[in-house]
Amino acid sequence: MKIPVSAFRSLPRLIVLASLAVSAAGCGGDDNACVKVAKTICAAACSCGGSGRCAIGDSSGAITFSNESGCVTVYSLGCPDGDGSVDFAACQSALSSPACVQSSDGPALDLPAACE
Repeated sequence: MKIPVSAFRSLPRLIVLASLAVSAAGCGGDDNACVKVAKTICAAACSCGGSGRCAIGDSSGAITFSNESGCVTVYSLGCPDGDGSVDFAACQSALSSPACVQSSDGPALDLPAACE
């Protein structure tokens, strides 16, 4: 994962994204709601990222991944079953039409508030 220097200008947003990564996806073989959301976030990040990269960010910068599986790996770290910190249904619904933004690092997914 490449984290551009310019992304540190939006440190509060990165902290939210990192918190989501830690709380957003689970261990185990079956996809629980949390893992499904991580996969949905990453699919949207890849559709926004363009030219073979996946990116999540805002106009200040983005966190980039070289592929969808790398993104899913990060976003599926340590998600406990039944974690109530994210409304998974609302997040998936918000990502049904992902909003892409032009960051200083290129195009990226503008993560919806429902997913933070």
